[in-house]
Amino acid sequence: MKSEILFSALVIASLFSCGQPKDFNAYINSYYEFSIDTISVKELKNIQYHVQIVDARSTIEYSTSKIEGAYFIDYNDPQLNKLNFNKSDTVVVYCTIGYRSEKIAEKLKKEGYVNVYNLYGGIIQWVNDSNPVYSPIGKITPFVHTYEARWGKWLTNPNIEAVN
Repeated sequence: MKSEILFSALVIASLFSCGQPKDFNAYINSYYEFSIDTISVKELKNIQYHVQIVDARSTIEYSTSKIEGAYFIDYNDPQLNKLNFNKSDTVVVYCTIGYRSEKIAEKLKKEGYVNVYNLYGGIIQWVNDSNPVYSPIGKITPFVHTYEARWGKWLTNPNIEAVN
């Protein structure tokens, strides 16, 4: 009897632990066109200090928190000419979940940037994988602006608080 209960509990726990990320992936995949190659959080973490990172959210989102070293390009007014990157540099663009960053990455490609990637899952996946985000003054912060309140439900890191 005890082994049956334990087995049932493990099955239920595995369903819940596997369901959320799959649902998050399905959710963000419904927004992506996959017109730009994606890069995973793990891959970015390994090369973070050797690439150009671009935050393609709004001013208020960026002023809440950002990935360390990220340059800001306002999605609503993208002034790509302000980026002082070599067009052969590797550029990784992110936003909240990856939709807006995909659009900015497309524009960068049209401007002649050749190594452009979209961060799969955006800043939400970044913090869910326990990576830090920084305030405008360079301090680690527990806050992430999730663009819309409904997207805050995808934050699974208990140390991060959604701001809207």
